[in-house]
Amino acid sequence: MGQFIMPFCFGRKNVQLEIVKINSELLKIKKIKQSQKAVVQAKFKAIYVKIWQKILLLMQTEPGLRVHSNYVAILQLILNRTGFVGDFFI
Repeated sequence: MGQFIMPFCFGRKNVQLEIVKINSELLKIKKIKQSQKAVVQAKFKAIYVKIWQKILLLMQTEPGLRVHSNYVAILQLILNRTGFVGDFFI
């Protein structure tokens, strides 16, 4: 995760803290075994949505990341974050 964000925001403490949080969520998601059980799939989905919420919120609030996201689809996703991801799983 760090290689995705850090080149653009190196040295910012709030970004480093968020990267640590995102990495901990990624470790949680790696530990989940694939399963057809609805409970396992729901747990995976909840963690996955949290990860993307954090990434998109970081991209939305950090000017250094917005500058380097010039692909229109990414910019639309950042601007309409709640419409795509929402706060349902928070």
